[in-house]
Amino acid sequence: MPDDKTMVTGTQQFSTRTLLYCAVFAGLQTLLYLALSPTTALLASIFPPGYAVAAGAYSCGMFAARLFIGRNGTATLTAAITGVLIATVSPIGLVALIPMVIAGATFDVVLLWGRRRPPRRVMWTPVPAALCSGIALFLVSLPAFSTDHLTLGVLTATLLGRAAGQVGAALLSTVIIAALSRAGVRAVQPLRGAPEGGTRAP
Repeated sequence: MPDDKTMVTGTQQFSTRTLLYCAVFAGLQTLLYLALSPTTALLASIFPPGYAVAAGAYSCGMFAARLFIGRNGTATLTAAITGVLIATVSPIGLVALIPMVIAGATFDVVLLWGRRRPPRRVMWTPVPAALCSGIALFLVSLPAFSTDHLTLGVLTATLLGRAAGQVGAALLSTVIIAALSRAGVRAVQPLRGAPEGGTRAP
């Protein structure tokens, strides 16, 4: 029996410890957003493909949370917490929550589906899940494109940039988890294909 309280969301049960982990990763992600947002805002207005690559950094927190905690739904939860925190300082307010949650939910869903594939398949690794989240983010960002940027070349480069940025975030997240593991901070319930940890989620 777990010794800490739990919160039930739909059919998913999150322990207090899990919620705290999500909040920590969300807080770190928010700090990264504050550090990078001046640069990414400039890139978004003058060079969307560059923004697409750089914005992948905004997914590191949610990806790392999902890989560290090992519970389905934790990328979405971390993304939602991050979005709410960012909304307090972002000029677009709670609209910032939308792409965050879409990226986290896509990552969660693809990983959940991938875990049901045979172990030899690549679909249980974080990379395809991140790639799908990049495609989802590209689609949701289309209405924000200026007419000057609605060209085949810019759109194609932006899609590729989104894919590269999200995959890069997933790979960086695995490096972060590995570093935590070497430092003695073990993953709660490691994902197959991610760095191993010691204990299971409560």
